[in-house]
Amino acid sequence: MKTALLLVLALAASLTIAPYRASGCPPGLLASSAGQQGPPSSPPTGPPTTEPVDMHAQPPRPPADFQGPQLQVTPQRRFDPVRTRKDAEELAALANKIPGQVDQLSKGLLPKDLAQQLKEIEKVAKRLRGEIAP
Repeated sequence: MKTALLLVLALAASLTIAPYRASGCPPGLLASSAGQQGPPSSPPTGPPTTEPVDMHAQPPRPPADFQGPQLQVTPQRRFDPVRTRKDAEELAALANKIPGQVDQLSKGLLPKDLAQQLKEIEKVAKRLRGEIAP
């Protein structure tokens, strides 16, 4: 009985080691003779590669004839002191009208052009701000 058991173990060992010696791959990495492969998480089958594997992906290189987005150079605006002075005076004049119209609001009267004047103040202030600090 012991001899039969030893014979079976020896046969199993030779079947396991024989493919390893032929391919140079450990027995656990070989596919079975029925064509079944190991679980999806097992390493690929076949002889080990001797080339180093680069684990860092290289950024794609554009073709030699690729022309990337063109940078648009906008000319710098020049400071115009005359226009800036005119905008500042217009803004001051519009702002001086507002307190009188707000007093009319407290009396129950709504000046019809108050909203329009406030919009004009915003517009002139924005233009003046753009001239000073573009």
